[in-house]
Parts: sequence; C-alpha cells; structure tokens
Amino acid sequence: MLSLTWDQVRERRLMRNFLTKPAARRNLSNTVGELCCVQAQVLSAAELGIGFRVSAADQDTVRDALWKRRSIVKTYGPRETLHIVPSKELSLWMAACRYTRGINCSKLDDLTIAIGEVLDGRNLTRIELAAEVGTRVGSWAKDALSSNWGGPIRTAAYTGRLCFGLSRGQNITFVRTDQWIDDWYEMDEEEAIASVILRYVGTYGPVTPEHFSGWFGLKREESKRIFALHSSSLEEVSVEGEQAWVLASEMKKPWKQILESVFLVPRYDCYVLNSLKQRRSKRNDNKNLLPDKFRRRILSYGMGRLEGAVGLKVLLINGRVSGMRDMDIRAKHVSIRVEVFERASAKLKEKIAQQATRIARFYQRELKLSFGKLG
Repeated sequence: MLSLTWDQVRERRLMRNFLTKPAARRNLSNTVGELCCVQAQVLSAAELGIGFRVSAADQDTVRDALWKRRSIVKTYGPRETLHIVPSKELSLWMAACRYTRGINCSKLDDLTIAIGEVLDGRNLTRIELAAEVGTRVGSWAKDALSSNWGGPIRTAAYTGRLCFGLSRGQNITFVRTDQWIDDWYEMDEEEAIASVILRYVGTYGPVTPEHFSGWFGLKREESKRIFALHSSSLEEVSVEGEQAWVLASEMKKPWKQILESVFLVPRYDCYVLNSLKQRRSKRNDNKNLLPDKFRRRILSYGMGRLEGAVGLKVLLINGRVSGMRDMDIRAKHVSIRVEVFERASAKLKEKIAQQATRIARFYQRELKLSFGKLG
C-alpha cells in the first residue's frame, strides 16, 4: 500500500483545484466541473472562487458565463445547497442529487409538475411562482414555495423543472431548465452518482466513502456500496496511518511534497470545504488543514463561530489555514486587511500582496492592503 504524507495530499489537492496553476479562460465551465461544482450560498464568493482558478478572469468573465453565455448555471446541488454547475453536466449532477433524495421522475407530484408548467417561457420571482402555482394546486402550495427552504423548489431543480435565472433587482428569479440551457437531458440516477463519486475521488482524494457521504449528503451504506462496486477504478493508500482511496489511474503520477504557496481564498472555498468538511476529527484537521494552534482564533471570529474556517475568507500558506482577511469593495478600490496568525516576514507579506492584487484585478479596482488583527 502506498504511504502518503498530508503535505503530499495538500499539494495534489491544490493542483487539482487549479490554485497552483489556473485553467485557461476558455475552460471556465470545465474547471467548475472538475471542482465538483462550486458552492454558491454567497454568490459573490462563488464568483471569486471561480475567477481565482481561471487565468485572466474577472468578475465580468464569470457573470457573462453565468447569465449571458449560460455555460454555467446556478441551482441546488450537493447537500441541497446552492451551487454553480457546468451547463453541459447539469443533468449529471441533478440525477446524482435525485439518487440521494430518492426522487422518482415518473412519479412526480402535482406541485412539481405545476412548477414546470407555470415557468414555461417565463422568468418569475419566488413570490410570483408561489402565487401562480398556488392558484393551480391550492393555497398550501403557495406556502410551501414561499419559504427559502421549501423542499418542492429543490425537487423541481433536481428534476429539471427549474434553475435560477437573472435576478430582478434584489429578487432572485427562476426559469425552466430546458429553456435556459441547451444541454438538459434525462440521465440514470445510479450511473450519475457513480460518475460523481469517481470525479470527487479524482479531485479531492485520498477520501473514504464516509468522506463522500458527508460532502454529498448520501447515506454512508450507499456510499460504501458504490465505492465497492467500482473498486477496480480505485486504489487504497495510507495517509499517515489513515486508509483512504484514490483513482487507480493516479497511482503512476508522482506525489510531490508541498511546495511553498500562498493563497487568499473566499468563504466556502472548494479546497477548504472539501478538505475540512470530509474530516470528522480534530486530529485529522490538525494534520490536514487547520492547525490546532489556530483553531481558537478561527472559532472566535465572525461566521467562524458557526461554520469554522469554511465560513471565513482565509489565508492559506502551503495549503493550510494560517490567517484570514476582511474585504470592503468601494466604487474605485478594494480594501483588504489580512490577519496572519504567526509572524509575517517581508517575503510572506509580498506574496500576500500579490494575492490581494489578483483579487483587486478580479473586481477591476485599485487595491488598498493592510495587515493586522481583524475586528
């Protein structure tokens, strides 16, 4: 069995996340797919997370792909949370989500069917959609659709009845998926979940079935069953005493030791989320991504109190959480303040400044950078 260190694992993940080498601009949609989609609870964070991984991309680049060219789509994804998904793979990811929730497209209820009918050729806000579906199905349907956590909306997304359209002012809107993109088709759910698992292992491995379950929201026993079913495509390795799986096709590629790197990543960043959320113990977090000596500070600040490092804009040094930042976007400049958890050398500050400059360029603004403890 191949033995790996966490340094080697982090280096491979940074590379697979297009952080050490951004993808070509023409491959923006493919990049989102390789990342296993991008969480979009905070859309601006998702935009920056994508832009950081695509060479010479700015906010307009990402927004054009999302709302004009529609090569990527905003919809519900893994764990029933908002994600950005490649249009050409939307059927794959929605079928995998249906598998997780046990949705049978041949037995949809009147509410889900009505959603698709009401959205035919239209772009409606949540309130408008709820009112019209309620008129057709009953007032109970209006109440069910009015909630931001309404299950029927997710069911409609996973079955291709809707995805997000261009917002109208401050209001989100929904459109019919098959009319928003040209790539929608029906796909077998079990085939889809197997493809998603292999993609996830390729990007974030080494992982275990339990790790995938925590990330995607699939029952552990089902995850184990599918891993076992596709064991010929997988290879077991040891990461400092912990057994996990990688793609068999990856075994011949060299696992490099961690190279010196610095990144400023947004909230809910793919690399951070998929390196922490899959882990169930502080011991592994300490070795893997979040050193114990920095944990208390992370848990004391902002959304870190509720979500840990995943909910913060963090500084990564050599692939590990080593600081955090705040940002204020104004008409002509971006103010970024970085708190480094240990003494910052002049060389480190210079590398952080390079990262901050990339963020300012993404927003097409001038940069104002400072260092110090965040409020």
